[in-house]
Amino acid sequence: MAFVAPLVRQRILKEGSHEAIIGTSAVYVGGSFQTWKHLGARLTGSDIYTDGEIPILHIIMEFPTRTCWQQSIERIPVPAGRMEEARKVVAVLTEQMKN
Repeated sequence: MAFVAPLVRQRILKEGSHEAIIGTSAVYVGGSFQTWKHLGARLTGSDIYTDGEIPILHIIMEFPTRTCWQQSIERIPVPAGRMEEARKVVAVLTEQMKN
């Protein structure tokens, strides 16, 4: 199973709808749903990285496991012409982290 899961995930990402839905407490991207409002989970960062060809919106969250904290990073490509929208998302999530 451990060898098959990455291949299935890769196929879903290649053939999927290529849409991202970002809310104030969760994100859905590439068929994967992540939330930072479950017991103990928290949003720890959000930023846009422009080092590569395509700007990437990073949403970083942490959640407790049995022995330690696990970090999850959602990387969402920002389509051409949607950079201002991505900046607004980062501003809202950054403000949420302060509260």
